[in-house]
Amino acid sequence: MATSMKKRTIIRDPVHGYIHLTEPERNLINTRIFLRLQNVRQSPTAYLTYPSHHVDRFMHSLGALELVHKMLSSAFENSSQEIVQQFLQEAMSSFGVDNEAEARQIVFDVGRLCALLHDLGHLPYSHLTEGALTPFAADLYERHPDFQLFAGSSGFQLHEFVTYELIKEDAELSAVLTDGNGKYKEQVLRVFSPQADGIFGCLHQLISGEIDADRADYLIRDGKTSGLGFGEYDLLRLVESMVIYRDAKTSE
Repeated sequence: MATSMKKRTIIRDPVHGYIHLTEPERNLINTRIFLRLQNVRQSPTAYLTYPSHHVDRFMHSLGALELVHKMLSSAFENSSQEIVQQFLQEAMSSFGVDNEAEARQIVFDVGRLCALLHDLGHLPYSHLTEGALTPFAADLYERHPDFQLFAGSSGFQLHEFVTYELIKEDAELSAVLTDGNGKYKEQVLRVFSPQADGIFGCLHQLISGEIDADRADYLIRDGKTSGLGFGEYDLLRLVESMVIYRDAKTSE
């Protein structure tokens, strides 16, 4: 499955090789709010024990994008024609388009954008800072219209709420997400919503679920850079095993 924009940026990654970015994705990683992730470490104090372990959330987010693309490609290829058609029919309805090819492209575009942005709200020192602030979160955000929606969800993490709000409110991000072929701001917000369902829920699970692109990237990346090799697993087998399926309990 090709990306939707012909102009591409290629970044060399030690984990996944060459990562190809579309023009809107390149514009996103050059925004002020995204560039700050170059200074937000994945494991903020681990380098004190393992000096080679310098993984920032900037590169991890690019790795997650690459894996989402590969997972979606395998899922479409491995699933029956009937299941794929049902999925695309639902995608057409969700995205408001009238042909399967366009719906499929939007699935890939939105999935890639969400993977790229999924860690945007992390604070300095990542989860360490988040853990310190969480007890005060209710006081800090009790008047915010979206906070209760996130706080009431299972496994709530503060950075997920901050990510949602940055995508929603940051002017520079909005300019990229609503420009040209990147008119995906509302779809991206629906994926990150705690109430994501249907196609949006499917993409949410691909980025933040039981087996997701987020974990799939950082396990290998952290293991390689620390020198411990603790995250080694058969990534190719995981990617090649992806299929589209409908949950019998939720009918999604």
